[in-house]
Amino acid sequence: MKRKNDSKRQEAKPGNRQKAGNPQIQELGKATQFQPGHSGNPNGRPLDLVSQELRRMMRSECPYDAEGRTWAQLISLAICRRALKGDVAAAREICDRTEGKPMQAIAISGGLDMNMTIEEIDAKLEELVARAARGDAA
Repeated sequence: MKRKNDSKRQEAKPGNRQKAGNPQIQELGKATQFQPGHSGNPNGRPLDLVSQELRRMMRSECPYDAEGRTWAQLISLAICRRALKGDVAAAREICDRTEGKPMQAIAISGGLDMNMTIEEIDAKLEELVARAARGDAA
């Protein structure tokens, strides 16, 4: 659907764009730009306040425990007790935290000719790139 002013609009091309702003200010701004090899955020993303407080609390002693254990120790004990009673989610949590989450299986379909030489792989890649450039379906 055409708009009323489509005939008057210029097509966006790099050649017809005007540079805006004062060139002296643009030149002065270059001195304050990030320099290569220097991060604009050297301390990284700040942790959330809630996360910081929870980490502090997990390390602190629980006031409700007569034995003086930390919150983290008591929570870990509770999860272990639930796992011993057959709670699969608790057992999974323990395994995920101690051994890491298991690798996910990935199914690959199609013919993979693993007996190709480097030259054959390069030729196949060049063919695929050319087909992609032409817009041919794989």
